[in-house]
Amino acid sequence: MEEKEFYTAKNDRVFKEIFMKEENKDILIKLLENIQIEVIQMY
Repeated sequence: MEEKEFYTAKNDRVFKEIFMKEENKDILIKLLENIQIEVIQMY
C-alpha cells in the first residue's frame, strides 16, 4: 500500500498569520463550521 503525504497547515505561514491570532477567532470558527457542515452533508 502506497503512503500518501498528509498536508497539515501547522507549518503554513498564511494559516498561522490569519487563524492563530486571537483577534481573528471568528474567522477560524466560521471556517470550522463550514467544514463541519460539509462533512455532515457527505454522510
